[in-house]
Amino acid sequence: MTSTDDSSHSLFYWCNLIPSIISTIASFWMSYRCLKTPAPRSTALKLILAIGISDLLYSICNLMSSLNFESQDVLCKIEGFLREFSAMLTIFFSTATAILCYLDTTIGASFQQRGFFRKSFLISFSISLFLGIR
Repeated sequence: MTSTDDSSHSLFYWCNLIPSIISTIASFWMSYRCLKTPAPRSTALKLILAIGISDLLYSICNLMSSLNFESQDVLCKIEGFLREFSAMLTIFFSTATAILCYLDTTIGASFQQRGFFRKSFLISFSISLFLGIR
């Protein structure tokens, strides 16, 4: 291995670590602010909180990839599951937020947001869990 390879490895390490730390802090802050919002919380806020928590999990996975543990096999499996699970959750919750906004504006007051949130959470969690385990 040449010195150029060592410096590029160090550069990639820091280019992953610094944004991962910033993303972890931002996701934590977003989740914290959603939780500090006084009740009653809207369905859209609950979906944004779900996005914040799933992004927090994904950021933690990015931080895990920069750590060196003795048992890399176990760490790799945990990180792979959490990375896939949280990435799929983020996509599903973002899609659910867009659908919620559309249905709320087109259907209006007759739209049952609470039922939509429960169904979207159950479907998102189930599919993400299935994809993470496979």
